[in-house]
Amino acid sequence: GVPGLGKASGLSGAIAAAVKAAGFAPVGALVMLFLTTMLITELVTNNAAAALGFALAVDLAKELDLESPRCYAMAVMIAATSSYACPLGYTTNLMVFASGDYSFADFFRVGAWMDLIWWIGCSLLLPLAFPLE
Repeated sequence: GVPGLGKASGLSGAIAAAVKAAGFAPVGALVMLFLTTMLITELVTNNAAAALGFALAVDLAKELDLESPRCYAMAVMIAATSSYACPLGYTTNLMVFASGDYSFADFFRVGAWMDLIWWIGCSLLLPLAFPLE
């Protein structure tokens, strides 16, 4: 196994317990996990967003009594690479931002729609590819 994989990470464990207490179904938790990771990756690197999201994914799977965190882990991996609405989250976005003389509004105007489409599409398809059991 992976060292430390089975341990609660403090804040992520508390968030997972709150999600369960709020009565979220596994699919609802998946949708919120994807959105949260996607919003984090707009402001920090994709690696940092994935590290934060993966801890939450594992704790959510345990709290919701799922056999495997695979679907949640896939959601984190995909969402962490979805930095479209802000130039800060990804190096190539910053390169294009500077050389293309774009503004934050330009990124948001196009990227917010891309994020929305990606969020909805992945939230619908991930449970089909990786069943939440």
